[in-house]
Amino acid sequence: MDRNEDEFHQRLKAAARNEIEERSFALTRQLLDNQPLERENGVPLVTGIILDEDSGSAAVYFPVQNEYYFFVVYLDTEPEIKPRFMGMSPGTSVYCELSSETVDLDDLKRLLPIEPDRQRQKGSPRPIRSSASTGRTPPPYTFSALFVEPDKRRYADAEAKLESLLDLLERHAGHLPLPDALDVDAFIEIAYYGYKEEMNGIHLDAKTMRRLAALGLELDIDLYAGGPDLAE
Repeated sequence: MDRNEDEFHQRLKAAARNEIEERSFALTRQLLDNQPLERENGVPLVTGIILDEDSGSAAVYFPVQNEYYFFVVYLDTEPEIKPRFMGMSPGTSVYCELSSETVDLDDLKRLLPIEPDRQRQKGSPRPIRSSASTGRTPPPYTFSALFVEPDKRRYADAEAKLESLLDLLERHAGHLPLPDALDVDAFIEIAYYGYKEEMNGIHLDAKTMRRLAALGLELDIDLYAGGPDLAE
């Protein structure tokens, strides 16, 4: 990021934070009256910024305390920076998973030669936190798996992340779809964590579904709704 871009981003952050503190929009007051934001040194923490040059706008994302979704301030960037709208935006995770109870992790990696972002080996111990509530040591993993997640920005749009993931997988189309004889599950996972009063869901167009089918990938969508009732 060059100096001019950094200064521009700082101006965007300042305008969005000013709306949070001043609450000039009724919607800001309604959404934040009972949903505090994460802060750093007393200042609302910015998780990310997404620019839309075509519409002359920007979205500035703030994590909500103890939630997986975000408060977002949409700004006009031309002819001046000023708030346009605001709302709650879901936190999402979009990744490809290959998993098997019988195929070893090294063999899974040979099936899809993309460096995994995470992996699990059958027989390896599970994290202690997965059973912290019981106080018992969790059983080891009963399957091997690899996970490919090129865009880990939790605030980014799920459909856009899915498109970039499919772009990556299609560059290795010679390895997909996997042979039916293999005991391997190959699928795309979309986890969507939204504010219960503003659940927009996931939209898949026909082109995206054709791309998934051509790669032989199943699709798993998990929707989670959280947060308090909307303030009066």
